[in-house]
Amino acid sequence: MTTSQAVETPSEWCQRMMDNAKDGTEAMTYFTLKERWVGIIKQALDARKRK
Repeated sequence: MTTSQAVETPSEWCQRMMDNAKDGTEAMTYFTLKERWVGIIKQALDARKRK
């Protein structure tokens, strides 16, 4: 199965959801999720560098 759609990273998905949020509370939820995702990736990359 092939698709012509570009693959979104979780961070890009969060940004898109923030942009389309119905209100500030929903946007803040996606912002928080995006920040957590970015933090997790940073920790993983830092751990990989230490090996």
